[in-house]
Amino acid sequence: MLKCAGCGREFEGKDYQRWSSNKGNNVYCGSVCKNALSSATAAKTNRKYASARMTSNNPMRKAEVRQSVSDTLKRIGHKPSVRGGNGTGLTTAEQMLSDATGLQPYIVNTHGGRSKGFPTHYKLDLADPQHMLAIEVDGNSHNLITRQAQDRKKESYLRSRGWTVLRFTNKQVLENTAYCVSIIKENSHGFATVPKRVLG
Repeated sequence: MLKCAGCGREFEGKDYQRWSSNKGNNVYCGSVCKNALSSATAAKTNRKYASARMTSNNPMRKAEVRQSVSDTLKRIGHKPSVRGGNGTGLTTAEQMLSDATGLQPYIVNTHGGRSKGFPTHYKLDLADPQHMLAIEVDGNSHNLITRQAQDRKKESYLRSRGWTVLRFTNKQVLENTAYCVSIIKENSHGFATVPKRVLG
């Protein structure tokens, strides 16, 4: 009697199975057990090696493939759906502050900052360039750890060049616009910088 390597039950094997078992190989009572074990082995192997294999074989790593995909998407008029951020106009909270203060978005050129790990420019949600005051109005995406790291890097760059950075959340602006405006006006006229999160 032979023991199935899949289900563990004993069965009468054929000559070639007895020979294989004597050599120390696995034998199976039928194709169901054999296929099940093969699938489990493949799954285990994939969990270990698939990620690296897929990364190394990814065609998008080739510049010519990326260019071909880009050309095709442009030709068919495909554009990604933009949910917010740069290029989408002012959010409701930003528009409220802009209407109340007269401040507009502003671009700060980093002058070759890319070679030092910075983007070519930073977009300020609103700004008073004359007094070097930057206003950032954050939505929920700024709660993400990666986004917070980007915000800190941006603030560090701006502060190192003499900017004062005030950061409000959408909720703070929408629920207490007048107070946010008063903080902005104080800082526009050269008063002491308030804490980073001005409304707690």
